[in-house]
Amino acid sequence: MFASLPRNSAEQLELGLNDDGVQVSIIAKDVMVIQSLVLALLAIFEAYLSLGLIVGIAGIGVVTVRSVSERTKTIGILRALGYRRSMVMSTFMIEVVWVAVLGMLNGAAIAIGFHRALYETFWKDQGASFSLPLATIFLVVFGGLALVLAATAYPIRKASLVPPSAALREA
Repeated sequence: MFASLPRNSAEQLELGLNDDGVQVSIIAKDVMVIQSLVLALLAIFEAYLSLGLIVGIAGIGVVTVRSVSERTKTIGILRALGYRRSMVMSTFMIEVVWVAVLGMLNGAAIAIGFHRALYETFWKDQGASFSLPLATIFLVVFGGLALVLAATAYPIRKASLVPPSAALREA
């Protein structure tokens, strides 16, 4: 990985100064070790955030199942008043997409702010440039939205199949 010239020079310096108790190390090697530790720590943060996104998506799916089961009578009344199945589906779809998009945009804004704060605190003074992984941000937002729609497809479909006679049943 490192050129043999600095290593040989370090070994020669250490041999020459060994009697004085001097120990020579290659700074580039030490920097690489520290950088790998920082990147490993950031990968752990990313894994926790991914887990949080998955739990949030599952939570929206569970809330949608619960919402459909609790609104069966209301959906039946709407169907009896003339709501078509597609209207029931679109109503639930708008609700789910609204909640998901607000949550993901909120999370993305907080993440960008945190990233900016880390840059300002640690890396700006070292001359590093600020950059955002826009492709990753868009992938997380739109991929998360697709997963939310997949997680809520069954309960939304179930809501659209509620018959108008459901309004007559006791809850």
